[in-house]
Amino acid sequence: MFNPKISKSLYLLPLLLWLLLAAPASAALLDFVQVVKDGQDGVDGLAGAWSVAVSPDGSHLYAASFSDETVAVFSRNATTGALTFVEAQKDGVGGVDGLGGARLVTVSPDGSHLYVASQGDRAVAVFSRNATTGALTFVEMQRDGVNGVDGLNGAFSVAVSPDGQHLYTAGSSDEAVAVFSRNATTGALTFVEMQKDGVNGVDGLNGARSVTVSPDGSHLYAASSGDDAVAVFSRNATTGALTFVEAQKDGLNGVDGLNGAFSVAVSSDGKHLYAASSDDDAVAVFSRNATTGALTFVEAQKDGLNDVDGLNGAFSVAVSSDGKHLYAAGSDDNAVAVFSRNATSGALAFVEMKQDGVDGVDGLATAISVAVSPDGKHLYTTGFTDNAVAVFLANQTAYLPLIFK
Repeated sequence: MFNPKISKSLYLLPLLLWLLLAAPASAALLDFVQVVKDGQDGVDGLAGAWSVAVSPDGSHLYAASFSDETVAVFSRNATTGALTFVEAQKDGVGGVDGLGGARLVTVSPDGSHLYVASQGDRAVAVFSRNATTGALTFVEMQRDGVNGVDGLNGAFSVAVSPDGQHLYTAGSSDEAVAVFSRNATTGALTFVEMQKDGVNGVDGLNGARSVTVSPDGSHLYAASSGDDAVAVFSRNATTGALTFVEAQKDGLNGVDGLNGAFSVAVSSDGKHLYAASSDDDAVAVFSRNATTGALTFVEAQKDGLNDVDGLNGAFSVAVSSDGKHLYAAGSDDNAVAVFSRNATSGALAFVEMKQDGVDGVDGLATAISVAVSPDGKHLYTTGFTDNAVAVFLANQTAYLPLIFK
């Protein structure tokens, strides 16, 4: 007997299959939530906002500001991602020191302390953190040339090892990575050593801009704009000391996308490394050997090629905690570029760009830094000339086309 419902289903089945195969399984579409700006609604300390970090518990956000020489503190609504100003810690006020020309801020994995690399002061500033209020208390400053400390001239970036035992800083003018041991109770630092470009075979640190430690704690990676390179080091988990492994340089052995390398990040699964390069307007992709730390070039995603947009003047890159997406700040595009990530190959596929002044987006003028909340729900970006932090909802909801009701 003829059944019109079955006939209709059979007729539409090929169309359904085609839509399922053609449509992406998920989309990393950003929805603009909020902008907080210096001098508005009581907010202070965001003039020349450079970098942001979210505490491991997701409760607070910290922004380091180059022009204000400040760390601004915000509480974070875990549901909406919205920020509320708490306080500003300023260089030279209340005994605070080491924030002159503040560049990069990070929070220790245990959430107890905050560290800031400050280019102007050639220093790392140390604060203890109140986990309830997010408020900071100044602890100390480690400065280049004082008490044997070396490698902090032009301090640009700072990273704490996953075990919380050591801290690493990129000194752009010293062409070096400085190593410190960390007291987990007080947060205080003790100088261990310096790895310097051109010394003992070390290469790839000319104009060192960014450092990161792999999730397994075995290796350190540094992005260097002068060498157009990513330098690779193995790490002694006991002492924190580094041993040079290799340098991957733009234009050598097929490597591309590292001209003006400025930022580097390793995926949470430890399989891939991503570098943002301001002169190449690109994100370079490498696979990572977990044993040796060595890198193998995979591809480069460049602004204006294959419909990619938002990478002009790429300064910063971040991978979502679930490893599915990558976000990059394009300073000259005043934008954030969004990519989906292939967890097997590490390759990226462009999804979209969010740009300052378009569709209500604000706070991205000269976008410098991107940070993803630990729960992966929100993205935070600094706008250097907007003196602002922009907040986005990271909508990763899978969808399927509705054919039948």
